[in-house]
Amino acid sequence: MDYRATMAVSGYKVVAAVRPSWLLDKDDLRHTVERINGGSLQGFADEAIILTEGEITNDRGWNAKSILRALKGSVGDDNARLTDHAAKFQGMVAIRALIDVFDCATAAWNAVWCLVHDEILLPARPDLKLVDAPYVRFNHNAI
Repeated sequence: MDYRATMAVSGYKVVAAVRPSWLLDKDDLRHTVERINGGSLQGFADEAIILTEGEITNDRGWNAKSILRALKGSVGDDNARLTDHAAKFQGMVAIRALIDVFDCATAAWNAVWCLVHDEILLPARPDLKLVDAPYVRFNHNAI
């Protein structure tokens, strides 16, 4: 395992093996991680995962940094307001249509990022920067 991360709020621990996808079969890494998850993690982590270039991309990193910045300035009232407005939509919706209820675009975008973090808004293309594919779906199961 290459990394171990502990979630700040829940304390949930994840260990990650980082490999290029072409090595997964060669190294039989999937089977190794299955065995590790089957009983070798006690006290060290709650779950083992594999990360490849499919999960670790510049665009996903950009989105992650944007989320972290937004969480530092999270405004509960803005998040609740956007949640209430977004709940009215079914299917994919342009972010522009969601944030038009805000007078301040910065506050609106901050709320968008916070709701993406909370999985209340689900990006249409999580593999791209949200600003390059500005469409989301409201997760009606999240509330």
